Amino acid sequence: MSAPPSAATILRPAPLDIEGISRTLNISQKLIAQVVGTTARTVSRWKRGESGCSVPRPEASLELRKLVRLQWLLEDLIPNEDIGIWMRSPNRGFQGRAPIDMLAAGQIDEVIGVLETVAEGGLY
Repeated sequence: MSAPPSAATILRPAPLDIEGISRTLNISQKLIAQVVGTTARTVSRWKRGESGCSVPRPEASLELRKLVRLQWLLEDLIPNEDIGIWMRSPNRGFQGRAPIDMLAAGQIDEVIGVLETVAEGGLY
């Protein structure tokens, strides 16, 4: 019988799936850092699960959750192999801008809003 996990192990947050976000959305860790308001080095540390850097500050955590929401929406709406193309293509719903440019400009809420409308059966 193995020993029960320590309190530190139980309280440790699950590793952030930075690689999954980056791969699915076809965006760099540098852009993830820009979206969440931190450095690429910090994002790299989150990805590796380094101690002392595994829990993002509340503002970054909110933005990371938005990236995960974007990832889930896109996985539901677009074939995975086409998500990268969609992210980089000009889109009428975004006044001709590419979604990746909107992320870089801090407009992730607008991208998510359009996708939620589409997911709910609305046309955009």
